[in-house]
Amino acid sequence: MQGASLNVYEEKMKTEQNLSVLTEENKKLKRENDYFKRELEVKQQKMVQSRKDEMITPLPNELDHLKAQRQSQNVVVEVHSQQVASIENIMDLQCENKRLKLEMDLLIKKINSNGDYLNLIQLQARNIKLEQEKNDLRLIIDALCAKINKDNDLEPKQAF
Repeated sequence: MQGASLNVYEEKMKTEQNLSVLTEENKKLKRENDYFKRELEVKQQKMVQSRKDEMITPLPNELDHLKAQRQSQNVVVEVHSQQVASIENIMDLQCENKRLKLEMDLLIKKINSNGDYLNLIQLQARNIKLEQEKNDLRLIIDALCAKINKDNDLEPKQAF
């Protein structure tokens, strides 16, 4: 019996020694893990800062480019505005716009009374498209008239 309790005692001692060794090893691994976590966090912060710097660096150049683009677009808008303002038949266009608005209002009322909202949207889109086409054609006509007038002025006068 004494031999069996000595065996149990030896096993208990070995187990306690193993527990102590494993506890120390576990503490060491936790310290290493914490160290690696801190290292990873530092590297991530550096990488994030580097990415931010990379993204911010081209912004001033891009901003200057966009400002230049905006300026050139402003010039184009100004030229088109002057062309639109110089149209001789503004009254005709105003009458046409009033007619189209009245027609659109009548169509909207008709659609609303029928409850067909999809048709309303389609008609509004078509109306906008037609108005744009009308304005485009008006600009083309004016440009062609100006060209014809210019060409007529350049032709030598023929005596009859």
